[in-house]
Amino acid sequence: MSPGCSTPGSASTDERTALHDAMAHLHRRWVVDALDTYGSLDLSALAAHVVRREEAADASATDSIAVGLYHNHLPKLDSAGFVEFDAEERVAAPGERIETTAARLDATGLALSD
Repeated sequence: MSPGCSTPGSASTDERTALHDAMAHLHRRWVVDALDTYGSLDLSALAAHVVRREEAADASATDSIAVGLYHNHLPKLDSAGFVEFDAEERVAAPGERIETTAARLDATGLALSD
């Protein structure tokens, strides 16, 4: 089969792969959960949410998590369509794909609350 050909069901497989890739890190699942629950949040609120979920208490943990969200996790979720991240304003909002994320994760064995 040539590299450009797709097999039946490959779009579905590609979608599942993209979902698992985007949700592979626990912080990304918690961000999606927070945005799905509360709507748009700024970076500091998202970092605080992750810190609470991790039960990490110090300010350096919040700063470190905020850096990871800003440079890694939010851009990855944005490119996958789960969030809309405005890096200049430092605000994330639910993306087009966020509504079905919880159901898909549940069906695939990944949970937002893990």
